[in-house]
Amino acid sequence: MKKQFALGVFAGLVALASCTKDKTDEPVPQQVDCETIDTDFTNNIAPIFAANCATAGCHVAGSAQAGIVLETYAQIKSETENPRLIASIEHTGNSRMPSGRAKLSNDLIQKIKCWKEKGFPQ
Repeated sequence: MKKQFALGVFAGLVALASCTKDKTDEPVPQQVDCETIDTDFTNNIAPIFAANCATAGCHVAGSAQAGIVLETYAQIKSETENPRLIASIEHTGNSRMPSGRAKLSNDLIQKIKCWKEKGFPQ
């Protein structure tokens, strides 16, 4: 009886161990060379925010969600300095943006991150 119990416990532990998430299933973050990514504000960053954030009922003056307006260089720079914005657009934070829509493409997210890394060029 003790051997059967021990065998049952061993089998249960083996089964349980096989159910754990394999770390190799997670995507490996790719290193991106920000020097090769065009990040001027007017042509590359502002259009991302205009199309995905500064829309009616979201982050425009007069109807800004959470009091966050993302229409001007100064407003977007200020919010991007806060790590919360990057977490939101990467869908790793508490609020996932754009709200109710699909996550931004990795290319667009990388442009924003590189813009920040480069010191917010205009």
